[in-house]
Amino acid sequence: MCMATFASEYRVLSKNEKSNDMIELKSGLGFILRRTRSQFAVVRYMRFDLEKREEDHFQSLMQLFLPYRADSDLKPEGFEMFSQFYKGGEVTFSDGSVHSVKTVVDENRAKFEVDCPDLERAQEIVEQNGVDEDVWGELCPEQEVERLECIEEMRQQQEGEKSDEQLMEAMENVPDLAVDNKKLAHLERPRKIMPRSEGLALVRSLNETQMAVFYKVRQWCLQKVMGRNPEPMHVFVTGGAGTGKSHLIRAIQYEAGRLLSTLCHQPDDICVLLTASTGIAAYSLNAATIHHTLSIGTHSSLPYTPLGEDKLNSLRAKFSQLQILIIDEISMVDHNLLTYVHGRLRQLKHTGDFSPFGNVSVIAVGDFISCLLLKGSPCITVRLV
Repeated sequence: MCMATFASEYRVLSKNEKSNDMIELKSGLGFILRRTRSQFAVVRYMRFDLEKREEDHFQSLMQLFLPYRADSDLKPEGFEMFSQFYKGGEVTFSDGSVHSVKTVVDENRAKFEVDCPDLERAQEIVEQNGVDEDVWGELCPEQEVERLECIEEMRQQQEGEKSDEQLMEAMENVPDLAVDNKKLAHLERPRKIMPRSEGLALVRSLNETQMAVFYKVRQWCLQKVMGRNPEPMHVFVTGGAGTGKSHLIRAIQYEAGRLLSTLCHQPDDICVLLTASTGIAAYSLNAATIHHTLSIGTHSSLPYTPLGEDKLNSLRAKFSQLQILIIDEISMVDHNLLTYVHGRLRQLKHTGDFSPFGNVSVIAVGDFISCLLLKGSPCITVRLV
């Protein structure tokens, strides 16, 4: 099996994941799990120009598409260059059959690269003449969003570094602050968003049921980003202790916040709000209670009492871009509190109709009996096991 096939058909399990079909690696290197045929991964890899970097080109081809166990197998004795082994070398399979390296590589490569020569020629034409019409955003909107995010993140980082340099230069001319320059130089700007590496690790650790919910929410966010204005979603996630409910909503908060932040006007705008019904649950999620967040009293009674203009304007400024509200421990939310959540969101969003929760999407997490609280609107219910 070549590396490309392995990466496409298998995935590495995290320490917390368990499966009856998992395969244990030798030397205590962990476990892997074969992907289902409908969920084979798309393999992405770097391409090297054949004319400009010939050796890198053939080395990468054999690393991806030639079965091997050690790097020395890619350029064995008698071959000084990777291109020589690719064109004239032979390999022996475990069944004793002998095959040319070029045949094996080309056959495996064909499984992942359809019409590769034509695509390479098209790429050369684009590099020489440019692109007349940019339709990449329509063909692969998800990748286009990530590309634009990377560009914006690099721009902000460069501007931040430039502003820090200007600040330090200005401080050198202020005698009272000159002593603390070294200390200030080590200060870092606070980061409210989970680092990309941690977010990806969190997403990869989700099991199949969790991943189904995750991608449902993610698809809704992508439609929102592309301006398709999807209907607000109402999702109820339930399951016993230890089924990963908190793990899932952290992953949803990370990914939804990352995608929907492109619609925000200010860097500090909140588009995904994580709350809990109790202080203990809020503390474990590093969040706030729903009462504190939406200025709802602990003993609010019906009929609903609208919020005053001063406090309401403050909340509107804070949550003007809110798209998704996540409520953990929904079992502790009675009908009075849920009515107040609905009323507050209607006030914040200026909705004149009686659309549930002011057209804000709601993801409720908790005991199964609580799904009755969302019976006023279509609700997707998922039970984690």
